[in-house]
Amino acid sequence: YCMDFSQINQIQILPFDTSCRKDKYLLYHRNQYYEVNAMLAEFVGALQRHNSIAGVSSHFSEKYGKSYSDDDITAIINKFIGPIIKAGDDAETKKASKSKTFIFKVGLVPPEAVKSIASKFSFLFQPRFASLLLFLILISEILFFTSDLGIIHSLSGTSAYVIGGVIGLFVLCSLFHETGHAAACRYFGIENGGIGFGLYISFPVFYTDATNVWQLSRKQRIIVNIGGVYFQLIFLLPIFLIYFLTGNNIAKLFIYTINLNFLFTLNPFFKFDGYWIMSDLVGVPNLRNRSMEYFTYLFKR
Repeated sequence: YCMDFSQINQIQILPFDTSCRKDKYLLYHRNQYYEVNAMLAEFVGALQRHNSIAGVSSHFSEKYGKSYSDDDITAIINKFIGPIIKAGDDAETKKASKSKTFIFKVGLVPPEAVKSIASKFSFLFQPRFASLLLFLILISEILFFTSDLGIIHSLSGTSAYVIGGVIGLFVLCSLFHETGHAAACRYFGIENGGIGFGLYISFPVFYTDATNVWQLSRKQRIIVNIGGVYFQLIFLLPIFLIYFLTGNNIAKLFIYTINLNFLFTLNPFFKFDGYWIMSDLVGVPNLRNRSMEYFTYLFKR
């Protein structure tokens, strides 16, 4: 790594809310976040303050009562800081890291357009509005599932028109789901990315770039993660009304479809909303990798 303090000075040091007993921090550089311990966060801060190898070696030698040479400081930079800067500069590295999640992806709505739309809906996360809407949704769900369980009968007489209507509503509802994640980001004052479409494993999915959610507390991250399902439930409210007033078959099948979809979306074993909710509930970032490491540890022990 070629020493470049102008690049090092671009790294932001942010607090990171986890369940770890020791303080954790985030290093943010060119749209990527890196989890680090307190010592490395302090090290980067010292580099930014002193802007010289000699200044940092002197600072740590004095603070910890141990002699750190310029070569020691350079070695730490090359091991921990250099890869962060290289990853930010290397477009192929970023492309490769994203391909681990998506087989294919394409942007549909640019960030600025999403930001404009999401800002108009962010008020729905205010507690008084959310409480009222969730109460109405709960009542509607209870009335629906206690009054009509005839899903098999409904499917037996389903026409192509009805199926097409349900698919069309599902696409609109899915886009509104992604708007929910972006609206939660706007509510908590962080920047959101665009909305796109991709292929995750073998599942066609819409997605929202909510990378900056790592800046938030665990509680706030959970609200952002569940924001998509919350917006889907809001989308159901007028559909419930149509069904209760008319008994429309498209509305009926759509309500069943969305409720079944929640079982899929909230599944913690795939990296959908349920996975991120579980990760923040237990306070363990990279939950899947950490879980595999833990089971490997138990097996080896």
